[in-house]
Amino acid sequence: MRVRAWSRRSWVWPVRGLVMSEAVALRKPVRRPAWLRAVRQGLDDGGAQVLVTVAQVKGSAPRDAGARMWVNASGAHDTIGGGRLEQQ
Repeated sequence: MRVRAWSRRSWVWPVRGLVMSEAVALRKPVRRPAWLRAVRQGLDDGGAQVLVTVAQVKGSAPRDAGARMWVNASGAHDTIGGGRLEQQ
């Protein structure tokens, strides 16, 4: 197999003569974030899940509108800031 430089017309990877599909297969698996693993585990266990989203901010706030956190029986995952809401 002849190794060519990568281009739009070439599916041959320029390093070690790998075909593009082989190069993709060699990538490490994508690791999910901890909060996503916790949500998945909670769903698999059949527990209730709540997604908290900051809809609007007036005045000074530690996080902007759109900040999110997941809450389930095992606790809160991520934070919407401040700490007061998470303690209650």
